[in-house]
Amino acid sequence: MAKNNSLSEFNFIAEILIEEWLKQDLGISRTKLKEFHFKKSWLSKLTKKKETLIFPLDLLNARLINPIFTGPEVRILYIDDALVTLSKPAGMHLFPLHYRETDTLLNFLRSQNFGRDILQVAPESHERGALYRLDRVTSGLMMFARTQIVYQKFRQNLEPQKYYLATVQGQVQTSSHQRHFLTGLSKGGAKVKCSQNASKESVEANIDILPLAFRADLNLSLIGIVLGEGHRHQIRVQMATLGYPIWGDVLYGGNAAERVFLHAWAYSFGARFFHDDTCPLFGKFFDLNSGLEMFRNHCGIGERR
Repeated sequence: MAKNNSLSEFNFIAEILIEEWLKQDLGISRTKLKEFHFKKSWLSKLTKKKETLIFPLDLLNARLINPIFTGPEVRILYIDDALVTLSKPAGMHLFPLHYRETDTLLNFLRSQNFGRDILQVAPESHERGALYRLDRVTSGLMMFARTQIVYQKFRQNLEPQKYYLATVQGQVQTSSHQRHFLTGLSKGGAKVKCSQNASKESVEANIDILPLAFRADLNLSLIGIVLGEGHRHQIRVQMATLGYPIWGDVLYGGNAAERVFLHAWAYSFGARFFHDDTCPLFGKFFDLNSGLEMFRNHCGIGERR
């Protein structure tokens, strides 16, 4: 219905209501339109033939990922016809909220020519082909499906086992299983609340904790954490509730540090196991080789993919 003359100008070749064109031709949702605060009178305007109108670039490309990447280095860990795994840096978002953003993992994938597979998977989702989410502050393994079939298989049929490394304040002396009940999971960036008592609004959260090393001079413990189904901020709020806040996690009572020391180390889907041993900055304070070997042995996992 309209011809694209530039990134922000459209030359209409037929009459159509502007709101109808935005929703039907460009697939812009009502919620997305509200972000731009257009006047109702303007949206209900009938365009003229050969009329040129200017639209915000973020609106015109609302469903697209900018191919420019300006974020920190991202490592590709593993790639085959079905999957791509990346090492996500701490502080990086998974997906952009606007086309002008250029520093997310999806921007990286677009810049590496994965736009025709990963970014076409689950196109209705912000995460596209991502098999799970990580908090912005968390580093580590991110996995992406390259086809819709693979995406559905991993998301629907296989229950992942997730393994994390964390540096926490205080001495964690014994292995334990911890169960709590979380509320406030859907409130954006707000703090999640954690309790030992269930309520109508709460969600059950379980983690297994394994102490790996302790630095008495810094009062810091390196621990391994195993969980099945994860929730937003789950590990962060559960460890804080136990009195061992993650180092650097100021939101949940931790002391300020170079980063929030939480790393998604490995995921297993059925018989397949994937891992990210980079663990940025962890090695400055602990012997990672020894810690990871202890974690592997305790969990009975190996070098399989």
